Amino acid sequence: MVKNGTFSAKKLITAGFPVENVTCEFFIDRINELKVRNIKGSTFGGAVAGVADTNLKTTKLNMDVTVDNVEMNEMATTMAKMPNEIYGKAKARVVLETIGQTPEETMQNAVGKVNFEVKNGRLVKLGSIEYLLGAGNLSVKGLSQSLLSKTLGFAEAEQTNQFDTLSGIVNINKGTLDIQEIRMQGRYLSSFATGTVRMKDNNADLTLLNRLSGKITKRLGPVAEISGISISQAVDELAKKIPGQWGQLIAEQLKPVTGSTGGNAAKYPNRDKIPALSSATLPEDRDFVVKIKGKLNNPTSIKSFEWLPVVAPQQ
Repeated sequence: MVKNGTFSAKKLITAGFPVENVTCEFFIDRINELKVRNIKGSTFGGAVAGVADTNLKTTKLNMDVTVDNVEMNEMATTMAKMPNEIYGKAKARVVLETIGQTPEETMQNAVGKVNFEVKNGRLVKLGSIEYLLGAGNLSVKGLSQSLLSKTLGFAEAEQTNQFDTLSGIVNINKGTLDIQEIRMQGRYLSSFATGTVRMKDNNADLTLLNRLSGKITKRLGPVAEISGISISQAVDELAKKIPGQWGQLIAEQLKPVTGSTGGNAAKYPNRDKIPALSSATLPEDRDFVVKIKGKLNNPTSIKSFEWLPVVAPQQ
């Protein structure tokens, strides 16, 4: 029986992870574990390197792999069943433990962690303000797709899904992606996301905290009225016309909240983690939250869209 050596192959698939032109060194230790070292190859258009240990009796696998300059769409399509949603060049580290005879079993049993960063890419739907404004709570108020398309047909709005950087920390837990954080920074939209995604069917429960550039908010027109961005301004004008303590009370409630998290500090404690826009700060920049529950990339899964209170600078 061969106890050690080198290995090369045109293609190798491990835990659903495809590697081409792979080379490595290996040895089998005293407890019948296959130790694979100095793994090198190419995957998803980029480079891969790492180590892996496999128990030859139980098929238990431990791996620690880094990838660099990979095509994110190819990787998301193969590994997460999310085609044509995210584009860009990525680097990532994947550390996981799993067991199974088939790719489906190894995916379902996997436990581990992924750190990744993507540069200069696109988040096709979840980065699109038009897509996010299609939330169920707004459509029942009369915010139709035709109105959205007509109102948001200018360059800045169409470019919200383009980002400078997209980075994340995701735990893998037996078929579920536990998103600790995903941060997207762009010129016109930045986001901070947390939640879970079931890997077998992409069923998600996510909270997206976002910052939208004033170059877009000030051109929303009727969309602003239906979505509620201008409600506070309208009530503020009304409060000024109400005499006495009631008018004063309403005005007090409408004052911008001082601090970094605003009036929804308890409800959305991660608001201050939204990355700054990479374009210049404008007075009309606004924060909002989107709730997603259901299959990713299904418009009906965008359950709610809510503008967050304006935050005044600390004195």
